Amino acid sequence: IFFRVYFFSSPMAAMLLPLVCLLLATHPVRADHWVLGDEGSVHCYTLKGTPHPQTITTPVGLLMKWQKPIVERLEEGDPVSTAFEVSIPDEELFWSSLDPEVHKINRTKYQALCNRPCPSEPSLVGATTCCIFHANMHSCRTPASCEPWVKPANDTDGGTLVTHTAAQWGPWGVFEHELVLPEGTWNIIAHAKVLDFQCAIGAARTVLPRSTTPVALLVVVPTACVVLLLVGACVLWRMRKAGARDNSHAPKNPNA
Repeated sequence: IFFRVYFFSSPMAAMLLPLVCLLLATHPVRADHWVLGDEGSVHCYTLKGTPHPQTITTPVGLLMKWQKPIVERLEEGDPVSTAFEVSIPDEELFWSSLDPEVHKINRTKYQALCNRPCPSEPSLVGATTCCIFHANMHSCRTPASCEPWVKPANDTDGGTLVTHTAAQWGPWGVFEHELVLPEGTWNIIAHAKVLDFQCAIGAARTVLPRSTTPVALLVVVPTACVVLLLVGACVLWRMRKAGARDNSHAPKNPNA
């Protein structure tokens, strides 16, 4: 008690409290770890309420992961192939875990829809089917969090949307994308809409400036130097061997 009273009444507290308040004001606390680039965290939301949809519990039995993680070394402008998976390995567990109130979903309706194949036309795929009707990737510059919905320009909660890949659709499974980013540090998310909710996973990467020396030269030049050294050594050895042979057959001086 004495410590608390002393600290908060001390000159140190008077100096630190404004700093703490400033940090809290400029760095809002967020519970959504995937929007900050956490590759091991899945987070889900309702579809309604954009740009501030309601957070929901990730359904048990839903699998969302990087099937082909983004490579660690990225260079500016280089296309990188990546893929993420959205699937239901345990359908019984998945459907039993859905709460109509929490997940805003008609469980009986969608179970019936999931027994049908996905429509062949993209225009027919939507929230009234059991297909994934939107799957893409979003990239946002750090330190801002990355969120998969467009926000008004005057939005102040810290989430931003910078760039994204083209949306795909289809049955539950793996979705492949090609990512091209400029130099900088990025929070990247894979985003999918299915049934009446949406989920995402994240990743954090640093994109390096493009190398001024072509990669081919970095390989060819050292290799050529090694080959030239070996050829030179071989030629020198043959010349010395030929010289030694000529000396052995030279006529001897009788007066020696």
